[in-house]
Amino acid sequence: MCKDYMEKRSGYARANLPYCALHDVPHLENVRRIGRDLYLTLGPAELRKYSFYEVFWDCSAYVHDLGMAIGPRELDEKLQLHTSALRDYLKARAISAGGHLICKMCKYSNFFTEYQEHKNFLEWGRVKTPNEGGINMRNALFAQFIREIHPWISYELAKRELADSLRDVFGNKGKAEEFARYVGLVALLHWRHARLDLPPTEFEGYVLDFRFWGAVIRIADALDATEDRAAPELGYIIDVLKGDISQATHRAFKIVKKVRGVRYWDIGVKIDDKRIVLDVGYGRREAELLGFLLFEVGKNVYEDIYKKEEDYDVPKEVLWKELGIQLPPLWIKAGDKEENLEPYLPHLNTAYEKIKDIKLTKDSPYLEELKKSGAPQELVNLLVQDKNNGRSQQNKCREKCEKKEGGCNPLDALAVAVLTQTPADGVVRLILRDLNSREVEKLLRTLAR
Repeated sequence: MCKDYMEKRSGYARANLPYCALHDVPHLENVRRIGRDLYLTLGPAELRKYSFYEVFWDCSAYVHDLGMAIGPRELDEKLQLHTSALRDYLKARAISAGGHLICKMCKYSNFFTEYQEHKNFLEWGRVKTPNEGGINMRNALFAQFIREIHPWISYELAKRELADSLRDVFGNKGKAEEFARYVGLVALLHWRHARLDLPPTEFEGYVLDFRFWGAVIRIADALDATEDRAAPELGYIIDVLKGDISQATHRAFKIVKKVRGVRYWDIGVKIDDKRIVLDVGYGRREAELLGFLLFEVGKNVYEDIYKKEEDYDVPKEVLWKELGIQLPPLWIKAGDKEENLEPYLPHLNTAYEKIKDIKLTKDSPYLEELKKSGAPQELVNLLVQDKNNGRSQQNKCREKCEKKEGGCNPLDALAVAVLTQTPADGVVRLILRDLNSREVEKLLRTLAR
């Protein structure tokens, strides 16, 4: 029932939010399968004993990105989200002035009815799409906003729409609503700002430990860097980048070979009790691999699963400290070459942070390399546009956040080269020069064809 519901719903994700990496059915199936391998491998025996847990996980995986399939009118008129509803679910520091969530959301302050400078996020009020600027379903700013809060929207939609879909299954309105709320809560927990230390509960005699399921959804979601999440049509990609150049890296480096079915597959994300393997297949060029290692592994995988930060619950630590579960080591496989990624993870994250902080200017050698290689001039021009240009600085919080995040960097240039099938050897050499990291260069040389 959950799958049928999401197949109808998730089709809107691509139409409504074309600027974002795809959050449609293939991604949901990948997360479902990856998470299933995780909980069967890592979880207690009772999860393998009762079919209820398979149904619960499948439903949770299918609805976790439900929030990406929504438009402005539905957000305003149907949901009427209020920040106070998150009181019990978010990290305390994330919602306070200066917290990571505040920093993320302050540039969207006009999307909230009660926003005031440096206010606790829970007091920002109701979400309401602003009328100014012609906000619509294909507006890049609206897409960015939805992407930031989509786990919250998934939670609220699951409690309402999914509950209605499940009434015939449970034969009881109250039970359907309770099940849908728990499924929605797992969706909410894939938000980095949500707490993973929520207490367990019981449903129909089955224990639901949200520390475990929250960790599983975050890990499974982070590990899905598969090719089917980036549309291959070159003309379409260029149109997307014109609308939002920041999406270049989100689309360029998803290179794990797609899963070839639910039960049988030959390459992809492989999990057993000894290791987790990211299989990128044969013949990968240095440009693809370097972007994948820095962006997908050094940023997404490392920060979502491994990195210890005061403001976030880290899945690997929660599994070990709270439940005594050891996450298997992470490996990468490229053709017949394999390498343990564990020793490289901190170096890849450091390298990502370093390269992210280099801002491209009009005379940047990276742009010269792109021009020489034949990258579309219109995209090269977009790489030097200052994201802060023309944007009002309403308060110190927004100014600080935008100063930190604004502007494109060498990884964006590399992504444009990969997406437009432009030779990128020169960009790779410049990135390796600026990183000056023996660890990153050694790993890249080991894996590249």
